[in-house]
Amino acid sequence: MSALGREARARALKLATGELVQSLGGIEGAAVSLEKGKSVVGRWVNRNDPEHFINLADLVALELLAPRPVVTELLCKLAGGLFVPHVDLAADEGSLSWLVMQLSKELGELSGNVASALADGRVTEAEATAAEADLDDLDRASQRLRAALALIKANGRGRQ
Repeated sequence: MSALGREARARALKLATGELVQSLGGIEGAAVSLEKGKSVVGRWVNRNDPEHFINLADLVALELLAPRPVVTELLCKLAGGLFVPHVDLAADEGSLSWLVMQLSKELGELSGNVASALADGRVTEAEATAAEADLDDLDRASQRLRAALALIKANGRGRQ
C-alpha cells in the first residue's frame, strides 16, 4: 500500500478517519469528545474536501477512546509496516496459551477465507483485500507472541 499515489493516500486517510469517527458515535460523538464543532470533524471525513485532515493531537485523543487505532494502523501500512498494539503480559491476554490460541484463531480465519475465495476458482479484488487484512491480524498475533517470549527470555524465568 505504500506505493499509493498522493490522491489515493489522501482518500485512504479520509476513509480511515471516517471509520474512526463512526466508531465513536459519528461526527457528533467525535465532536463532543473533542469539544470541537461538528463542521470541523465533518471536514476531516469529507472525501470531497482534500484540504482538511485531522491533526495529530485530535487523532491521538480520538484513538485513545476508540476500539482500535484505525488511522494509526493505516499510517503504519502506508509506511510499509504494521501496527502491533502492546499486550499487557500481566493480564490474561498475555499468557502464552492465550497468545497461541489467538495465533491459531487468526490462521484459521485466514485459511478459511482464502479457501472460500478459491472455491470458485477465481479470487476477486475484495477477497484479496480481505485476505490481506487477515494476514495483518495474523502478523499482529505473531508479534504479540514474540513479545511475550522475548519478555520471558529477558526476565530469565518461565511463564505459562
